Amino acid sequence: MSEFRLDVETAADLKDGFRRHGWTNEQINLLKSRNHLRDFRRVLEGTHKVVPVEMFVRVDRTKPPQYMNLFPEARFGDVEVEVLEPDLENHGPNEIVLSDVIFSKAPFGISERLDHSAGKDLYNSLKATGTIGQCLSLRDGEEIAKRPWLWPLEWNERNVTDRSLCLWKSVIRVKGGSLNGYTLVPDLSFNPMRQVVSIGCARIDNIYMGQGYIPMLPMGTV
Repeated sequence: MSEFRLDVETAADLKDGFRRHGWTNEQINLLKSRNHLRDFRRVLEGTHKVVPVEMFVRVDRTKPPQYMNLFPEARFGDVEVEVLEPDLENHGPNEIVLSDVIFSKAPFGISERLDHSAGKDLYNSLKATGTIGQCLSLRDGEEIAKRPWLWPLEWNERNVTDRSLCLWKSVIRVKGGSLNGYTLVPDLSFNPMRQVVSIGCARIDNIYMGQGYIPMLPMGTV
């Protein structure tokens, strides 16, 4: 690493650059405070990136997810729901950057299958490998659905059949024994700027696995 030097000419160039781009003394003092200069250097080095604030989806994990909202029968006590992994809802980042969500290929031998047991086998595989901890949850889905304008268009390319994304952390067992999974479903009939994203629920045995991609949060963020 070369020795740091700030000569008079370089300092003058910096001062002129700040002035030309409208920086104020308050902003320069803020840049010097905390670790902002370190973070800015990491952006220049390419190890970090700048993300617009509006791309963040904040998730309040102290708020319980509404598992029953999709079951009208619940109002009459006709539906019993068992959350298979309730502790997973409380684990995850408080802020999700949608552009950072990755699509992991389902294990070989499952992604190619179209039979109804593929969904259950995939869920068991996610639990066995521990990768279910990187998946999205119903709480994540509830907050993402509130901001449909943030839905990345490339997500639609990953699911060419029904374009729904399964929230694998939040699988439930309903009365009768069937396993259901929650999904995020975009309505592409609307103008993309006014897109609607809703939350659905379907038996995981019926969730189409032909595309074989699983939305996950990057390692190190959960």
